[in-house]
Amino acid sequence: MKHLHKLLSAILTFAMVFAFGIAATPAFAAEPTHTITINKATGDKVDHTYEAYQVFAGKYDDTEKNLSNVTWGTGVNGDGLLTALKANTVDESLKGKFDSCTTAADVAKVMSGFTNDSTEMKALAEVINANLSSTKATTGTSPLTVTGDGYYFVKDADTTDTGDTAKTRYIMQVVGDVTVTSKSSVPTVEKKVKEKNDTTGTTTDWQDAADYDIGDEIPYQITGTLPSTFDDYKTYTTYTFTDTLSEGLDITNAQLAAVTVKVGDTDVKSHFDVTYTNHVLTVSLKSGEDMKTWTPALTADSTIVVNYSATLTKDAVIGSEGNPNTVNLKFSNNPNAGGNGDFGKTPDDKVIVFTYEIKAQKVGEDGKTALEGAGFTLYKEVTTKGTDGASDSTEWVQIGNEITGVTTFEFKGTDAGKYKLVETTVPAGYNKADDIEFTVTATYDTSSDDPKLTSLTVTPAEANFTVTTTTNDDGKSITTDGIVSTKVINEKGSTLPSTGGMGTKIFYILGAVLVIGGGIVLVSRKRMSR
Repeated sequence: MKHLHKLLSAILTFAMVFAFGIAATPAFAAEPTHTITINKATGDKVDHTYEAYQVFAGKYDDTEKNLSNVTWGTGVNGDGLLTALKANTVDESLKGKFDSCTTAADVAKVMSGFTNDSTEMKALAEVINANLSSTKATTGTSPLTVTGDGYYFVKDADTTDTGDTAKTRYIMQVVGDVTVTSKSSVPTVEKKVKEKNDTTGTTTDWQDAADYDIGDEIPYQITGTLPSTFDDYKTYTTYTFTDTLSEGLDITNAQLAAVTVKVGDTDVKSHFDVTYTNHVLTVSLKSGEDMKTWTPALTADSTIVVNYSATLTKDAVIGSEGNPNTVNLKFSNNPNAGGNGDFGKTPDDKVIVFTYEIKAQKVGEDGKTALEGAGFTLYKEVTTKGTDGASDSTEWVQIGNEITGVTTFEFKGTDAGKYKLVETTVPAGYNKADDIEFTVTATYDTSSDDPKLTSLTVTPAEANFTVTTTTNDDGKSITTDGIVSTKVINEKGSTLPSTGGMGTKIFYILGAVLVIGGGIVLVSRKRMSR
């Protein structure tokens, strides 16, 4: 019994000590969590995937907004980073500044003397990126959640082609909860076309749609910009325009040779390869070229402008479907990689050229029966603008050749303007039809991401042309085959009455009788005289 009492006393004592030990030992303090919210840069439409790495660990003071008790974080190879900072192969701005550092706290102290977005900070970010560990604090889209106070390094996830965006410049931030703006910017590309109205002699400014005749030479312009972060790039080696033409557009060898590439008034074509294959025009920065080394130097405000011409061919599509072409721009998009390797690509920008058809059917007096044997020629009123004070001159210009041997006359590939349809060969037995003068008017989007034909009409009403159109669901555009058609009626020639009638026949008969009678009398008198 005595031994049992001692055993119970020992157990009770141990239990009391254990209980006091639990009470005396403070509970384990969980690491705080923080959010890093990254707002998109102006014009950036892509949700980026980011990676965050802890460079320094420590204790964050929300009042002082600083980090104390600094040690290396989980996201870097501390020894390798310290060695790299001392070796300094990145930028002269870091030379000698970390030579006396032996700890993370020493490095942090030197960094505290740098200003935000300074040359030193940009160079430091490159060194840190080269010495990251495999341990990420988090990966994902904004907002990011990280566990633990510290100093964090944030970058875009490692991908080569990020689409219509650029990678952010490296972000480094002491955490508490913070909100920053992505340090990214992308170039833009814009395609435009000019239109000339032959009848008025006027030419529009650059716009997104036009109409032309088949065979016409069409002027195009491509304008590319540079990113607002252009100064952050050490090199800029990717810059390629890819312009895809539809089947109804083509570029001749002479037109290809005449392509221009300029920055302002400076010709920079020598920096680019210009090629055309299978309806694709490519203007690409040559291998080994670096836009950061050009003279005069480029800036974020510089624009690269390409001008060229293409021909509307017999393969052109008639009507509202039109003949589009699109362009996109492939560009360097990673300032952290010195501009090499990574690239993005803009969305396509589109322009469209429309063309139409004028059709006439030859019919007889009933207005229905097709009539053979006619020939028609189409003329357009063309104005030539005067120069040096000279007045404008206007004339009717023949469009193509006379069409014969058919009853339906199709003049394909015409644009808006004033026309005259002339019957230049008249069927036998019929009168020549009156010349028909008429004006084709078209309207379309001139500034739109997806330009469309909005109307197609013919005046005057007396010309009796019809145009079949359907208004689309958007209420602003039409669907049409682009054919404006009419019927040309021929009337038979009149049979005019002869003059004199039967009265003339009597004179002919009497005259004949008199001649014969005179002959008989003459013969009889000769016989009697003998």
